[in-house]
Formats: sequence, structure tokens, C-alpha cells
Amino acid sequence: MVNRVLVLGWLWFAGRDEQETKEFQVAVLRVLLTMAWVTIFVQLMNTLVPRFRPFDALEGVRLLIYRPRDPSFPAHPVAIVVGARVALLAAHRP
Repeated sequence: MVNRVLVLGWLWFAGRDEQETKEFQVAVLRVLLTMAWVTIFVQLMNTLVPRFRPFDALEGVRLLIYRPRDPSFPAHPVAIVVGARVALLAAHRP
């Protein structure tokens, strides 16, 4: 998460001239809106389509990490990265 914030922060101020800086700022706003939309979509999908984690189906599984409480699909970090990437690609289409 921190790396995404740093990249978006850098992109907000990047640009060789004022026009390019404004284009980058529009791209950053698109990414932020897309990230918000993806978060809402993932929460809605988790509510409508509960998908249990594989260790819930097996008896006697010892986890090496804490037991996650959210469903396994869709994966929120992957959805955020894909959404941000699509927003950036759409911002730089000719």
C-alpha cells in the first residue's frame, strides 16, 4: 500500500511542463476513483458470493499466520492493482 501511495504522490508532481503535470494529475485522480470503485465492488462480491478459504474445508489444519476473516475471492490487493493499471493505461491512450 505504501508503495502505491508513493508512486501516486510522485506522479502527482511529475511532469516536464504544466500540461504534462495536469495530465498526470488527471491520471492520479482516475486511479484513486478506480481504487474506490474496486473496493466497493470487492466488498459487494464478498457479500453476495461467499467463497470460503480452503483451510476451512479441511480438519486439523494448523495455520502459520492469523486466520483471515474475509472470503478468498476476489482478492482485494489484486483487484486494486489491476484497477489502477487499467486506469493508467486508459489515461495514456492516444
